[in-house]
Amino acid sequence: MRICYHKSPSENLAHLATLAKCIGISAELFDVQNSATFVAAMEDAMLPPSAGVVLDVASLKEICRQDGLEKVAALIYNCNVSVLLLTTGVDESANRFLQVLTHGVVLEGDHAGAVARINFPEGLAGELSFQSYPRKPTNAIGLTLGPEAKADLIMKLEESPSFVRVSVGNASVFVWSSLRIFDVSRPLAAEKEFEDAADEYVPAIIFLRFAFKAQCWHNPSPGAGIVIDDPLLKKTYGFIHFPELLGSARKHGYHITLAFIPWNHVPAGAIFTRGNAGFLGQPTVRCASVYGMRPAEFARSPDSRCGSASSSAGFVLWVSDFQTTLLEWNGSFRDGAVSWQTGYPR
Repeated sequence: MRICYHKSPSENLAHLATLAKCIGISAELFDVQNSATFVAAMEDAMLPPSAGVVLDVASLKEICRQDGLEKVAALIYNCNVSVLLLTTGVDESANRFLQVLTHGVVLEGDHAGAVARINFPEGLAGELSFQSYPRKPTNAIGLTLGPEAKADLIMKLEESPSFVRVSVGNASVFVWSSLRIFDVSRPLAAEKEFEDAADEYVPAIIFLRFAFKAQCWHNPSPGAGIVIDDPLLKKTYGFIHFPELLGSARKHGYHITLAFIPWNHVPAGAIFTRGNAGFLGQPTVRCASVYGMRPAEFARSPDSRCGSASSSAGFVLWVSDFQTTLLEWNGSFRDGAVSWQTGYPR
């Protein structure tokens, strides 16, 4: 996916590229120098097998002449491509950009105030259709559509459209107005930070799913992985010699996941070291899953050095120095346990 901008990419664009990567889509940040190079970049982006292009309205508006915008609009009209117009500000030049590339359907961005809820009408929002979610009441920007506009409303900030799709010839042009894009790599102080910011990431996911379809949620390249359930955490476990296994994974490019209960954490020092023979030294081939215990089981833990636990929805999240060092990705409930792991298998 090509993300076109002028001069320097904003934090929002970097966050969008990171979010796309999490979903399995590689993003290319492409610097456009002037109106002519913008047209040339779009001609190149329209070639197969291109499926999605993002245009940063805030920076591109500064270099785009009217004739250049009209050429880009004609290119988009004749191509079977999905284009996302990301607008993060409100001014006349940004409005002109939106008007030309949506053929007058989107007239302008406007200040929506401190909106406290977002809504998803029926349609392209899929499983989110008819749903409404709270939003941290910070300033936001919406969109104004033409009186006879034919557009699919995908997300609204209360009653103000904020994410829409416009059919333009063979293309689908999405317009997303947002002051911020969520930084998925930022550590959270509380899960509520993520829950109250759905308007900062859901539109990006909807666009990526529409444009790239089955490519989403898949690794960019094929991979292989081995999952070992509840091993004893020492160098040799049965027929497994962990340093040798890690060396094999490095050599052949497969991934190893260890799933273990916290009771097995205490004797873990032998394999969780930072050298070439230890898991901590292999961020590209290793992953660990820590399974939670119920409070009664935790109370019977034979060694208080294991860490501490806190209950959540009947489960226990394991917290220890080891976890915060090694386990960096969010958890998910599976089969009555809480699983924490790093990244996606390669």
